[in-house]
Amino acid sequence: LLGLLTKEIVITLPIVLWLYDLYFIHLAEVGKKFDLSNRVKRLYVYLPFLFLVALPYILLRSYLTRALISSTAPPRGYYVNLLTQAKALIKYMQLLLIPAGLNVEHYVAEAYTLLNWQVMLSTLLILLVLGISIWLYFSRNILSRMVSFVILWFFIVLIPTTIVPLEVILQENRGYLAAVSFAVLSGTVLGKVSSLKSSGKWISVVLLILILGVYSVSTIQRNRLWKDDISLWSDSVQKSPLLARPHHNLAVSYREKGDLSAAIVEYRK
Repeated sequence: LLGLLTKEIVITLPIVLWLYDLYFIHLAEVGKKFDLSNRVKRLYVYLPFLFLVALPYILLRSYLTRALISSTAPPRGYYVNLLTQAKALIKYMQLLLIPAGLNVEHYVAEAYTLLNWQVMLSTLLILLVLGISIWLYFSRNILSRMVSFVILWFFIVLIPTTIVPLEVILQENRGYLAAVSFAVLSGTVLGKVSSLKSSGKWISVVLLILILGVYSVSTIQRNRLWKDDISLWSDSVQKSPLLARPHHNLAVSYREKGDLSAAIVEYRK
């Protein structure tokens, strides 16, 4: 409950805990046959949380949100949001695999039909990844099962922002917790390379140094953009010229600095 009041993403924690139980607890029960129905029954222990904490919290939040924004329409409907978030999920994957073009606010066009080619492609990719995760789950290899677990971790922790329509469609900070899955996958790959015969260990060391080097340089460059509001929002305006908020925030930054002519240009945009 305290976690929910701090950061709402905590509402996904019971799902992850149950999933961990389903994936790994039975492996320690030597000599006992794995029984899926028994693992499903363990969901019962989460019912008190569901009915006493999660459900009341969601209802209260919905009531308060309606009371606060009763005069304004929601940013988009649930169906449109779900279609749009299919594209956003693929964008999160791309940013975690190749963190290029980082931006404080990305532009993702709203999708209104499942027949949109970007939505169809994104949905197929998501189903493919989930299919791979299910296939790996039934492997007796602990490493394969770990990979399956972190794939589902990625999608589970993004469920709230995938379902609930928010003003900003995609924000990089929403993917931070989901990035745990990519950290585990990267470690798994490096571990497999290191276990190869002959030069495997040296190859993994070189890869690790390369990753740390490239990401460190990228982090330093990114930090320079975050030094003040003008540099941050100027970068966002350049990368997302069709979004209103970056222009507005850049205008506010110029105004606070006293550069009114530059502020007026951004306000007009």
